[in-house]
Amino acid sequence: MGGALARALAERTMHDVRVRGSRSGSTSAQKVIATNPARIRAAAEHDIAIADALFLAVPWDAIDAATDSLTTFSGSVISVVVPWSADTQGDPRTTLTSAAERIAARLPAARVACAFTSVSAQVVDDPGQSRRPSVVVCGDDDGACTVALSLAGELGFSPVRGGGLPNRGAVLQP
Repeated sequence: MGGALARALAERTMHDVRVRGSRSGSTSAQKVIATNPARIRAAAEHDIAIADALFLAVPWDAIDAATDSLTTFSGSVISVVVPWSADTQGDPRTTLTSAAERIAARLPAARVACAFTSVSAQVVDDPGQSRRPSVVVCGDDDGACTVALSLAGELGFSPVRGGGLPNRGAVLQP
């Protein structure tokens, strides 16, 4: 999903797109960069620190490790994409806390919105021309939601405000 979002942002918007995998120089990030090296570059720590918006695209059981390196994010928007499957540790379907709430708790200075979990990577790659798929955005911070809603619209989706972070699990998780 992270690769699909990076490619879509590079191809359909004028935003500066930087990517990083679970660690600097990751193979997955290099593969994404190779798809459009003129518009997608590797993210250095400094790039992450000054970013206007971040997409955190990790499995449920990687949230803690991913957020450990983001503790200095103060006031940055983190638009959350957290795909998961039944084989993850601590099945998220049995918890009352959504991934977005978990991230918000781990990064209290960040402004967190959950977005793009209502569509697949294939739909992000090609949202179609005749009908605009909806992207549901949930969040408690209006600024974060505005950024996520705007990005969804720029990428060719019909953005829908889905309420606060506690709604994220009810709205978007099966």
